[in-house]
Amino acid sequence: MKPNESRWLVPLLQTIRGRPGLFLGGADETQPGVFGGGCFDVATLALYLAAYAAGRESIEGQQKDAEFEILSNDFADWLISSGQLDLSSAPSHMRLLGWVTLTKRVAEARGEVDSLGVFYRLFDRFVEGAIWG
Repeated sequence: MKPNESRWLVPLLQTIRGRPGLFLGGADETQPGVFGGGCFDVATLALYLAAYAAGRESIEGQQKDAEFEILSNDFADWLISSGQLDLSSAPSHMRLLGWVTLTKRVAEARGEVDSLGVFYRLFDRFVEGAIWG
């Protein structure tokens, strides 16, 4: 599934992006973030999305939501293959770390504390490449 075919994941991410505090709770006010105020942790977004997907699955009776593969498979693979991280000395199973840990590693490598802001910038590039690439 391509991101532009997303029924709920990409639209939900855009909604959260507009008002992350409403969906993800309070920000770390000790660090400036790209959304104004404090910064948010991408792990909080992952927990919210997992709970949202679980609710959808229980209501719709689905076993596994294919849209989650956009993040867990496609986006994670893109993070690795696009050179966002220097993986020259990393083990070959880096993909198993998942998109959250990979995003945090990119943020750390860039010296940024707002991992949610880093996620959205990377995800925008991923979506653009998936649609036009």
